Amino acid sequence: MFKYEMYHWEHKSMTISRLSREHNRLVRSIKVMDLANIGFKHVNRVALSWLKEILAVGQAHYPESLDKIVLTNTPSMFNVLWAIVRPVLHERTVSKIVMLGADYKAVMESHMDPKFIPDFLGGPVANLVPIHDPDADYTTQTVSRGDKFQLEPIQIPSPAHVCAWTFKTKDKDIGFEAFFISESTGDKHTVAEAKRFNSHKEMIAGEFQPSAEQGAGKLCLVWDNSFSRFTSKTLMFEFSVTESLSEEQLEEVHEVEEEVKEEEESAGAGAVASPVDLALEAQAAAAKAEADKQGEVSARDGEAQGV
Repeated sequence: MFKYEMYHWEHKSMTISRLSREHNRLVRSIKVMDLANIGFKHVNRVALSWLKEILAVGQAHYPESLDKIVLTNTPSMFNVLWAIVRPVLHERTVSKIVMLGADYKAVMESHMDPKFIPDFLGGPVANLVPIHDPDADYTTQTVSRGDKFQLEPIQIPSPAHVCAWTFKTKDKDIGFEAFFISESTGDKHTVAEAKRFNSHKEMIAGEFQPSAEQGAGKLCLVWDNSFSRFTSKTLMFEFSVTESLSEEQLEEVHEVEEEVKEEEESAGAGAVASPVDLALEAQAAAAKAEADKQGEVSARDGEAQGV
């Protein structure tokens, strides 16, 4: 995911530079993101850590390339993400974010020319970003029949860091296990018990964060094909080590989750408006005010022409 965002930003940066030279003025982009399928299953500490890292890099290295970020079909659970993301965003960045619900079309057209609305939101524009090979970010390894493959131990520098991994195979299943060796004690801790996975049918993902007692150490990931007498397996995997969210941030996530669930349960029964709802109302009101203003200007122009 992080590599894809880097790829996307670099491609966008080169395109903006070219267009700015061609038009002899600074060209900026509008990023449109549809959140229709976002749910609580996507909110975990690894995803949030990646999101914070991506936003930090974007703000630091691509601050002036962005005109707006338009979020459509914003779900109520977006409050969970917003509670974590909002504190790390610059005020200038926050001012560029436009949050829209399911009825997004009219407001979206007030922020951008309708001819540039993407096709997945009912507009005429197809995806202009070059297709990124989803397997390009994976390391490929052949695990011979009757053999095992152990990745070089992954260093986890402290209990404040979390390691996340994903893997899949082509055609056949494979065994997998993970264990952690503490630097301070040398003790071996089971992270994932040895088990066969249908990784040719679905992506397998996991994560590990050492406890304060375990401290820093090395995480070992092992794929097992020793049960196969005739077939080698093509394994594709990736991993990352990132700084985890603090206990305070995790607690805040859980608190917001509970608040969102309570709001959803009491919907229609006097539920308190969420930050997203308030933002949508404010943006809709602003759009209406702007439209009324334009209408007044047009009316005055018409009267002047009539005179």
